[in-house]
Amino acid sequence: MENLTRREIERCFLALIREKDVEKVTVSDIAARCGINRNTFYYHFHDIPSLLEALSRETVEYFFRGMPPDISLSEALGRFYACLEENRQLIGGMFSLSRRNGDRKGFIGSICGSVACWLVGIIGGEQRLSKVQADVVTEILKCEFIGQIVQWVDSGFSYDMKEYGLKICREIKTFI
Repeated sequence: MENLTRREIERCFLALIREKDVEKVTVSDIAARCGINRNTFYYHFHDIPSLLEALSRETVEYFFRGMPPDISLSEALGRFYACLEENRQLIGGMFSLSRRNGDRKGFIGSICGSVACWLVGIIGGEQRLSKVQADVVTEILKCEFIGQIVQWVDSGFSYDMKEYGLKICREIKTFI
């Protein structure tokens, strides 16, 4: 039952941030939508940023779950950008709260770091990279992904991130 309530809180929160800015969503809004009291929310989450953090972690875990071990770099990047597109409200919410707290990277930096590290593992499988090269490429990819997401969010999600990201990565791949 505990997991069902937690999932319902997450589901209701995601529905609310599709309707209004994450900064305007309150714990009372979430509780009312779920049909629970505020204490039940606080039993599962410390506050809304902790709910966002949990959702971002779960999104990354979901993204990696079931990923074929022999996936190509192009296919992996396509899945990453598709995941961003599918979760644009969550990304926007994470970014909005990160900005409000004065941290431009916040949750996004954590997600991009995880994905960059995983992608370097794929690149390392396609090419021989030393530890130093792998670390450098990981940092470059992480920063590139953060920059792409910042630009996308700042544009109001005005373009297809998957299409744009794959175009950029095709160009980057010529240098790797």
